[in-house]
Amino acid sequence: MYSLGVPLPPALDGDSAPVHLLPPHKAFNWIHDGSVLVFDVTACGEGSKGPAEVPWRLQEGGLVPYGFATLLPDLPDEAKARVFEALVDDFFGPSEVPDLAIVFETPRPGPKAKASPGQAMAQWILRNKAQPHQVFLVDRDEYAKKYQGLQDAAGTKRLTVPSEIVEDGLYLGPLQTATSSAVLNGLAITHVLSVIDHSVPLPSDARVEHLSLCIEDHPDADLYPVLKKALPWLLAAFAETPGARVLVHCAQGRSRSASVVIAWLMCVKRVLERDEKSGSAALFGAVMGIVKQLRPSIQPNYGFASALENLFHDEGALAPLLMGMEAFLQDPGGRRWQLALG
Repeated sequence: MYSLGVPLPPALDGDSAPVHLLPPHKAFNWIHDGSVLVFDVTACGEGSKGPAEVPWRLQEGGLVPYGFATLLPDLPDEAKARVFEALVDDFFGPSEVPDLAIVFETPRPGPKAKASPGQAMAQWILRNKAQPHQVFLVDRDEYAKKYQGLQDAAGTKRLTVPSEIVEDGLYLGPLQTATSSAVLNGLAITHVLSVIDHSVPLPSDARVEHLSLCIEDHPDADLYPVLKKALPWLLAAFAETPGARVLVHCAQGRSRSASVVIAWLMCVKRVLERDEKSGSAALFGAVMGIVKQLRPSIQPNYGFASALENLFHDEGALAPLLMGMEAFLQDPGGRRWQLALG
């Protein structure tokens, strides 16, 4: 069961029907992973039965590429069931219904005792369907505002997008994300770190700092020389560029780039917790779990995993980096890392 949401009031969050509020960036990751059902309960106006009439549509521009349906809570139960089943058949198949669903709504002021349309729809799904087991509510307006740039840049084109590991800060994805103007500009990426075994031609209109480090995705490949260059570069990017947004990529966003992101977050966690007794293996397990919740497809090869489990074996080699990181994390800009790893 996922636990990244903020629980709603107890009356709407019973043990048998968990419903949670979900931050937009976490919804974004799960949606693009293709592992959730997505519904929109936003209507045109009071009493409207039609889909939302807004300047952009959620299913355009890669904002919601999978499993999307408009499902209004005041429809008869039979109509709701037909929409639900059609969505499952079109995108997943009856035997592959995801465990999770996301319901977009635009919150409106109203009596606190009365369930919102999104809450009502979430409860209907949980009462009437064996799956999903959990339903998350997402503020449609916040999501639209945050990712409007992607839709503007891409129009109606489907995009391959990176996972947002630290909100508005650290992104992890495959090669296509680094070579796409729509992605780099739409997400306002400022730095790109390529961890791959060939050159990467960035778009000509991309105004980003770029570091390319050559390594094959093979268990015998030595990860340490890459980390020796990548980790200080990441520290400089975040410490010296206010509002830096860094994309780390390899070919598929699964092994090489994931290993660098995990190593960076292991160092951050080590400094934040000021715990020199915890071994690298324990830190690796904890951080791997955090990143995997946000990008389920990651899987460092066993050679890289072994290197990460022994990352702090030679503490002296990382001492300058950790000292610089400690100063950075004490600044206001370092607070988001505490929230990400909290």
